[in-house]
Amino acid sequence: MPMVMVDATVEKEAEIAGFVTVVDTAAPRDVVAEDQGQKQDFPAAIRNFDGEIIGSANLLGVIFDTPVRQDIIHEMDLATGSSRLLVKVRRLALMIALSARVAEGRFVLVDRVDNAEGKTTPFRKKLIKLLGVEDEPNAMIIEDTESETMERTSFATNNLPKVQVAAVNKISVYELLRHRHVIMTT
Repeated sequence: MPMVMVDATVEKEAEIAGFVTVVDTAAPRDVVAEDQGQKQDFPAAIRNFDGEIIGSANLLGVIFDTPVRQDIIHEMDLATGSSRLLVKVRRLALMIALSARVAEGRFVLVDRVDNAEGKTTPFRKKLIKLLGVEDEPNAMIIEDTESETMERTSFATNNLPKVQVAAVNKISVYELLRHRHVIMTT
């Protein structure tokens, strides 16, 4: 089952007409909503890499709206590389970390990472604009597959110490929590 279900047919027209309330998961919030953690699906804005909203996607509540549990996160902090954790605990910790970033408004859903030239300076400027930050970007970019675009993105981020690129099947809870923003491709 995919984590993000994209409905690209009428979402832009519906958003303009006011029929669909799209949650802007990239807008930082000071207070987490009271209904966070109810495991409810909700529509989220999809942006291009320039920061413009181009559509919406349905984020699965089972993954992106899991109640935050400090005990699970603490258990992941205590785990070392040699220890074996239950797969269920690791999976739950990943869902909690993703839900925390969504609840904080530090989760950006993009259609694709646009980095044709593979250069650091233009990529850094686009990241700053996309995340709405004024200083160095601090983000984890999660690509759906290991591909040529992921290689170019990794090459461009080599000189950005607070930016990491990972495939969706290689992300860790520690890395998700270490970075201030999470950028995920659809």
